[in-house]
Order: sequence, then structure tokens, then C-alpha cells
Amino acid sequence: MHGRSSLILPRLVRFLRHRGDPAVHGAEVAVQIEAWEVPGEPVPLSEAVVQQFEEFAIGVPWAKSWGTT
Repeated sequence: MHGRSSLILPRLVRFLRHRGDPAVHGAEVAVQIEAWEVPGEPVPLSEAVVQQFEEFAIGVPWAKSWGTT
């Protein structure tokens, strides 16, 4: 072990508290998720870019089997 472990450990703890924790546990923000369930594929770009997206709740399945949302 390093000869100055009594100095290094408090520095490491301070660094992790001030730099590490904020990077891992960032601020929470509210988001609104919207989605468009594609009726069939392929979809031309000209059609895809003009679609109206609908509110998409967390926990709702993404799409039907082999579908695209």
C-alpha cells in the first residue's frame, strides 16, 4: 500500500463525493415522450416526416410483434 494512504483516502472520498456522485446521479427532469406507430413498411420519407406523434406513456409496449414505433 502507498505510504501516504492516510492522505490519499480522504482525497479520494472528497473527489468521488464532489465529482463522481453528480456525474452518476444527475438532476432529474420531466420529459414527454411521443411516438408514431408505423402502419406498414417501408414508409417513404415524405410520409414519415409529416406524421403526427401521439403521447407515449412509460410502460406501454413499443409496437406489435415485428412492428415499428
